[in-house]
Amino acid sequence: MNKTCIQCHLNKFSEDFYKHPTTSDGLSHICKKCQKERSATYQKIHPESKKRYARKQREKTKLLYGKWKKSCSICGKEQFYGTKDILKRAISENWKCSDCRPGRPKLLKVDWKKNCPDCGDEMVYSSKGNLKRSIKSNSRCCHKLSIDVGSKEWFEKYNKKTNSNFKPKKFSDLGV
Repeated sequence: MNKTCIQCHLNKFSEDFYKHPTTSDGLSHICKKCQKERSATYQKIHPESKKRYARKQREKTKLLYGKWKKSCSICGKEQFYGTKDILKRAISENWKCSDCRPGRPKLLKVDWKKNCPDCGDEMVYSSKGNLKRSIKSNSRCCHKLSIDVGSKEWFEKYNKKTNSNFKPKKFSDLGV
């Protein structure tokens, strides 16, 4: 469907107009481009209107959410919540305000752990996928080994533990 903008007088597609519930066709009389230009001009002429609107919104929020509030346990700053259930959760979990909450640290799940095949130390993983990859590749912690992985001593220790006679190509080439 085509429609003519009353400001630029161009014939445009219906997608170029914002929706408007009170018009007969359900579309605004001014195209999106002209409406954006109008809004930008108004903002330049009346810069205080945006501040006034924001202030009114804050007051409305305080009226709506004023019933459900609690203070931050660290700084005492008042926090407002949208529903009673969210307030209950905030109290039970001791939520802090945005100033006192530095960020959400990634918690490690203790369910995702396995023991190192070499030293038996427990290794903790941050996700189930990391644990699965570790099991599949038979990874080791090796940070407590006094020898370097891949060295001759490491292969000797590996062969003793696994009852195998594995020699890497570089050692067999040297005649070891």
